Amino acid sequence: MSSKDEISKRQSAWRYGRVMMNVIFQEEVAYRMAAVPGHPMRGRLSVMVQNWCDADIKFSIPGRIFVPEALVTTTVIQLTPKIKPVVTADFKLFDKMVKNIFNVRRKPASFGVGNLFPRNKRVPLVTELLTLAEVDPTTPAYFLTNEEIGRLYEYYSLLVEKHPDLKSFAVCA
Repeated sequence: MSSKDEISKRQSAWRYGRVMMNVIFQEEVAYRMAAVPGHPMRGRLSVMVQNWCDADIKFSIPGRIFVPEALVTTTVIQLTPKIKPVVTADFKLFDKMVKNIFNVRRKPASFGVGNLFPRNKRVPLVTELLTLAEVDPTTPAYFLTNEEIGRLYEYYSLLVEKHPDLKSFAVCA
């Protein structure tokens, strides 16, 4: 089981509660993890991390201090698991939804949401999902807030219950 599953299911080290992690990533990855809605670096990684953890950039470390010298700058980011995730979700279904929406993160949300549905059902289901979730279909995916993504998940999971064949369908599996 991977650590992302363990955090989402409160297993392993996280079974005792909120275990804060200070981790080092390549600078770009750390900034993607902490990117807020509307930031050009916001994407799938931002949403997935921020659903279960608070991400706080602490400081950067220049590559020249490592032996041998690293070619990239690294950044320390503090990840603190949330008491309650933004979206209480089935990890795999949530990941599938977010992956498809952010596959076209600079296009309107309706494009990414459309990736969740077969072409013959796409228009009515996209319209229904965006309407129920109260999400503007013209908003680029990287502008979606965690709360909007939460509403999209809530209604997407209801559509999957109503149309079980949707569970196995997605452009980005």
